[in-house]
Amino acid sequence: MLYLVLATLSSLCFLHYIITWCKAKRLQHTVEAGKVPPWASEGLPLVGNSVAFLRDPFAFVLSLSSKHPVRLRLPGANPILVQGLDNVRTLFRLSAWSNPAHAQQFIASRLFGMPPVASASFVRDNSGIAAKPKPGTNVESRNRICHRDHEIIRSMFQGPELSDLIDRFSGLLYEKMHHLPIGSQWVEMPDLFEFLVTQITPLSIELLCGPSLTKVIDPDFVRDFWRFDSWVPTIAKKAPRWIFPQGYRIRDKLIASIKRWRMSSCMVRDDEKNMTGCKGMKDKLNLLDVDGWDMDAIAASDLGLIWAANSNTISCLYWMTYEIFRRPSLLAHIQRECSESISKRSEQLTPKFELTTLLSQPYLQSSFAETLRYRCHIFITRYPDSDDMYVNGWRLPAGSLLMACSTVQHMEESLWNTKTYGKQPLNIFWPERFLTLVNDHNYGYRHRKESAISLSYDVESSRSDQSSAPKQQPKFTSKGLEGVWVPFGGGSQMCPGQRLAKVQVFLTTALITTLFEVEPSDPRKEIPVNWAHFGTGVAKPAAPLPFRIRRRPA
Repeated sequence: MLYLVLATLSSLCFLHYIITWCKAKRLQHTVEAGKVPPWASEGLPLVGNSVAFLRDPFAFVLSLSSKHPVRLRLPGANPILVQGLDNVRTLFRLSAWSNPAHAQQFIASRLFGMPPVASASFVRDNSGIAAKPKPGTNVESRNRICHRDHEIIRSMFQGPELSDLIDRFSGLLYEKMHHLPIGSQWVEMPDLFEFLVTQITPLSIELLCGPSLTKVIDPDFVRDFWRFDSWVPTIAKKAPRWIFPQGYRIRDKLIASIKRWRMSSCMVRDDEKNMTGCKGMKDKLNLLDVDGWDMDAIAASDLGLIWAANSNTISCLYWMTYEIFRRPSLLAHIQRECSESISKRSEQLTPKFELTTLLSQPYLQSSFAETLRYRCHIFITRYPDSDDMYVNGWRLPAGSLLMACSTVQHMEESLWNTKTYGKQPLNIFWPERFLTLVNDHNYGYRHRKESAISLSYDVESSRSDQSSAPKQQPKFTSKGLEGVWVPFGGGSQMCPGQRLAKVQVFLTTALITTLFEVEPSDPRKEIPVNWAHFGTGVAKPAAPLPFRIRRRPA
């Protein structure tokens, strides 16, 4: 009897899957004007796509790959996944028609513990993020939290404060690398990710908050911050506090430390103001006049900014250096480019780099872009608030959560060149993917037309001392990648911190490769990915990478 029941349930589930699959396939070829996207194929009627998504999110989103949007049934939400290059590009172009306030409320309250009365201010503000309020709205200037918060972030990372942040980070990093207690003898280290976290995170936090938060107020802040980062996927899925109290306790401790730092900063002397953090962090205190905001809200907002400035940047730095140090030929290219970027005025033992030159080096740029293509798995969200959004004939209803997934775009073979030079597939790291050659139209990220030049290239040879790179000087290009390469999102709501993140990754990579020799214990070992973080940004490693390090001769 039990066998019969199970067989019947299995048959019903299979039938349900076949029906939804057939509907989806039919809609791939015909799009009615104003048609709402279909539900994705699902095996279990009640839980929808949740089981498949939680079990293997990477494989799940790739299994949905198609040319049209689909609706999903996921834990806590039924979003619309926007797929197809033209659809993604249109979605980004319509970013101004979506309201980021709902995402801001969710992130502030759910992830970073902002009190509900404060986080609700985002959705109460319907005036938009522009300096001029949307027509028909009547929100007091002090309560225009979306615009005010946006302007603080924009000024910090895209406006007049950016050059100061870059200069300050550069100074902190040069000093750190110069005094790092590593000499000419090999030093064994248990994990490259832990090494970078320990050395770079305090600098990034000091850049924003000054030195007292991690050196005086809470010496365990960096350790607890990365423990909290490991809990972010769980907290983001609305896991209850009573089941997972540890993650919430760590978050509460971080917020309490930030509050103590905020209070202590208010009592410093005028000649110590440079110890209290950057201008943007000070400007955030002006948000205390927003209805519902207090120091708890400010501290939660601060935690969100600290997380955004560290989690993805350091993860990207890890994967990029991991790939460089396991490929001798790539390392040689990077070291040559870094040497070419050293300032002629640099006379110190620790070389100083001309940032403009460093940031324009082709192999550094291509390695950075390929790291983000291969390792960034982020959901880019949009929310049409009051009106339906129309994307190439598809009607996306108002109130829907819309998502584009970087993984789908970054792993879609029709968008990338995988046909030449060893047929470099998208499921490997290929540092030359974003490089082009003047006389070779097959080289680069897009397959264009057959070339008369023959070039042999494979991954194994890229790890040898014999460079298989072309004899011509390659150039980096990202032309035509709108909607294809999307680690920072797209449209008017792109990540504002990408310039600073690029400087931090490039400069740290340049100093490490120039000053030190780094040898992974097993260069051929593939480090697995922790898929629990899927959708939040750059992947985290699921295993340590032991290595040894020593300072290079001057």
